[in-house]
Amino acid sequence: MQVETLRGQPLEAAKWQQQLIEAAGAGDVEMRFDLVTLLAAGGATDEALAENSVLLSTVEAEYGAADSRMVPVLGQRMNILIDAGRKKDARKVKKQLKKLSR
Repeated sequence: MQVETLRGQPLEAAKWQQQLIEAAGAGDVEMRFDLVTLLAAGGATDEALAENSVLLSTVEAEYGAADSRMVPVLGQRMNILIDAGRKKDARKVKKQLKKLSR
């Protein structure tokens, strides 16, 4: 996977990452976070947002919506939305981040 990433092929690396997640039994938060990063880097915005939604649900269910572990996942979502030109949606996520920062 690292080789594909270093070669500038993040979507190929994302395929490997997805296989690792499936082999590991789905729920590893760090592995999913990396998958979202790879998908976004490869321009697969819709897929990245879908995986980020799964990740948000997982973190929220495991730790609660007000837990600080939501911050990096929400930050990741906000950055993907900004990169996709969806600034209005990104602002909504930014408000969630501000609430968590209090």
